[in-house]
Amino acid sequence: MTAVIAPTSRVAAAPEVIRPARVRLGGIFLVVGAVEFLVGMTIAEVGYGPSYSISQNLLSDLGVTGCGPLGGTGPYLCSPWFLAFDAATVLLGFLVVLAAVGVRPAFPPGATSTVGLGLLAFHGIGLIGAGLIPENVSDPAHSAFAVLAFSCGSLALILLGLAFRNRPPRTWFPPYSVVSGLVSAAALLFFVTGADLGLGSGGMERVLVAPVLLWFVLVGVHFARTPRPAVGFAERPVGG
Repeated sequence: MTAVIAPTSRVAAAPEVIRPARVRLGGIFLVVGAVEFLVGMTIAEVGYGPSYSISQNLLSDLGVTGCGPLGGTGPYLCSPWFLAFDAATVLLGFLVVLAAVGVRPAFPPGATSTVGLGLLAFHGIGLIGAGLIPENVSDPAHSAFAVLAFSCGSLALILLGLAFRNRPPRTWFPPYSVVSGLVSAAALLFFVTGADLGLGSGGMERVLVAPVLLWFVLVGVHFARTPRPAVGFAERPVGG
């Protein structure tokens, strides 16, 4: 049901229309994207065989389209099920972009929400690029898209949590989102500087990715289950 909520401003203005179906669909996109990515990653890992190490190998190694030394002089890579990983990465990217558009009414109006959701969309664009251009096709281009995805994902979570900073802290979302983004951002810093803390480069990359994927699942489920017209995390009218 579509509900119309009058703005709280004393100046007459057009009412803001809430579309809960749009937000629920955005939540479904986030959950489906995270799950299908994990499935595609698992298939590629199993297909790679025992030579693949989640500690020493990067996620990108699962998407190489041929067998041989990376760049002619790098480590030998061979991922028979590369298509499962690359397709799952691209699909996740598309679903994240669609979700960023769909869940907009759930967040307060203002620049913080807009920039946060914009960064979430760029996270999706980075995933699409990284999936379409595996590291053995063009390592510089693949790395650039991967950094775009990693950095925009962590920053998006932080800003989307901060979007509620001027509202009563009545729910779990603001602190959870900010902490998840900070953990991912810290892991990104360790990852790019080579400080893997004994986890290996692959292990640190997974610490970087995990908070964002978990955020997709938990927040996506929240949006998908929300039946009320005012679907934001704070108990408030959208224009309030």
